[in-house]
Amino acid sequence: MSEAQLSATIEERDLARSDLGASGDAALQEARSLRDTALASRNTVQVELARTRIDVLQVNSQLMEAVQQKIELSQQLEQWQVKNHSRWNQISTASQVKFGIRFLECSD
Repeated sequence: MSEAQLSATIEERDLARSDLGASGDAALQEARSLRDTALASRNTVQVELARTRIDVLQVNSQLMEAVQQKIELSQQLEQWQVKNHSRWNQISTASQVKFGIRFLECSD
């Protein structure tokens, strides 16, 4: 190999290294940009997930309150039904007694 060929080869090598360095820097910058975008996206998703979890907790709390109210209303309804059933029985018994007495008076 001649001196000129060696010099040309060294020059090509240096040029290739500088191109590789420039493209390597660009690739590194692109990788960093992609990483930053992915991290920003992940952070946004994590914030949305936290908000959703808070919403779920609030809905669960509301559901528990509604269930408790339903239980209380069911108990009140049951008490009302028992009370009214007792009253109805008293009225019915009184009516039967009264009607029975009238029936006996009429049959005499």
